[in-house]
Amino acid sequence: ILVDLKRRDFTINAMAMNEKMEVIDLYEGQKDLENKVIRTVLEPAKRFNEDALRMLRAAYFAAKLDFDIEKKTLNGMKQCGYLVQDLSNDRILWEFEKIINAKYTAKGFKALVDSNIINYLPLYKEVISTIVAKNINDLSFEDFLTLAFYHHQNELDNYQIKNVYKTHMLKVYEVIKIKNIDTYEMFKNGLHIILSVDLINVIFNNKKSNKDKYIKLDSELVIRSVSELNVKAKDIINLIELTDLKQVNQITEELIKLVLNKKLANTETDIFKYLLKKYQH
Repeated sequence: ILVDLKRRDFTINAMAMNEKMEVIDLYEGQKDLENKVIRTVLEPAKRFNEDALRMLRAAYFAAKLDFDIEKKTLNGMKQCGYLVQDLSNDRILWEFEKIINAKYTAKGFKALVDSNIINYLPLYKEVISTIVAKNINDLSFEDFLTLAFYHHQNELDNYQIKNVYKTHMLKVYEVIKIKNIDTYEMFKNGLHIILSVDLINVIFNNKKSNKDKYIKLDSELVIRSVSELNVKAKDIINLIELTDLKQVNQITEELIKLVLNKKLANTETDIFKYLLKKYQH
């Protein structure tokens, strides 16, 4: 067990209990816990050369526990920071996701700024620097990725990212081109996407947040899906004798916009009346 403890990364992880229920603490882990300090077992450079991921784990523990990284350990991170370039993106993102989900996200990422490690992670440098500067602690991992790749969209295909995240990111990058988010755009894209767009505009495009406006807009939606419209495509086809599906889709979109803007009641009677008046010849 002594050999095992010697191989551990940080002193707070290098403690054990023997059969007499006595704590084995060769590296003053209890003291570091009391002082809220993250310190490597033995020489930092040796530990970080063994596994560069340990530097990101130090940042994670700072984010999770609100601990400070001991000066010698931080200097070791500065000395060995270049080693993170050899880590796979999967391993890096695994630690980043844990930092994002921790309570003190900005503090964890500040360790990567203070140690200059972000200079070796250019893809994430801008977003991490922003999180630290603005002391952001409530970011979702999905939004972290969306922000990280916003100025690197052409590189997205070069990285293995879960489809659920990639789908969200691509949708946000598409919607952000829209100048005015109205009721119909909220209906089409949903609040989740729109709030990610708002976050990018605030952080990178120096725009004022419209978060409250968008939440209100979403709450006032009369319908949230095409299925909630009280007329189906087959009803439109039968009522005004259409065979062109493209035109049917256009009319459906028109009806949705009218209902959303409360210019047409979402009842079969009102919608039929509107369709007969406008399209029956």
